[in-house]
Amino acid sequence: MREVEKKQFSFDKTVRYYQLGQITEKTKTVYFATHGYGMLAEFFSRKFLKLVDDQSVVILPEGMHRFYWQGTGGRVVASWMTKDDREVDIADNKRLLNSVLTDAGVNKNHSIVAIGFSQGVPTLCRWLVETPFKVEKLICWASDIPQDVLHNEGINILNKCNTQLVVGDEDEFIAEERLKEFTTKLKSVGVDFDLVNYNGSHKIEPDLLLKLVK
Repeated sequence: MREVEKKQFSFDKTVRYYQLGQITEKTKTVYFATHGYGMLAEFFSRKFLKLVDDQSVVILPEGMHRFYWQGTGGRVVASWMTKDDREVDIADNKRLLNSVLTDAGVNKNHSIVAIGFSQGVPTLCRWLVETPFKVEKLICWASDIPQDVLHNEGINILNKCNTQLVVGDEDEFIAEERLKEFTTKLKSVGVDFDLVNYNGSHKIEPDLLLKLVK
């Protein structure tokens, strides 16, 4: 029996992102937000409505993997990756995030605040440590920072970004023991961060988000 040979190649793909507000000559701040597993950027955007004003816009890229949440019909959701061809998806996501910002017209005059939620956090962090765009602030909401960015260069970049970890005390996916273990690891490798605890579950709280960024 002949062996099955795996082959891969790249081609142009149409992707989508959502934007709250318009970039004008008055724009100073761009909030760049990545959604969690099983979400769509359009609906995720509702958490960020309070951030928009004459000087601020929100840009929300969407994961390229869309699927039915249950069965073969009904609600459609998206994700950033699975365990299958993980490294390929990571590389594609980095290019996607850079391309979204470029398409939206973001430039060096804009202050970027990067906000990741759940599965969107590792996607955002892996992009952050390689992107040519300068990020002023990083908010990691309801997720760890991935181990593969905790190298010397990655740590230096994280430490320049005013990094915050935000975790609800009723988050069903982050036990107290796991949080303690992770924050201890970050401290041991020299990552500077602020830990923000709040009363809530595995979701973004718009009022708290507004306090963190304003």
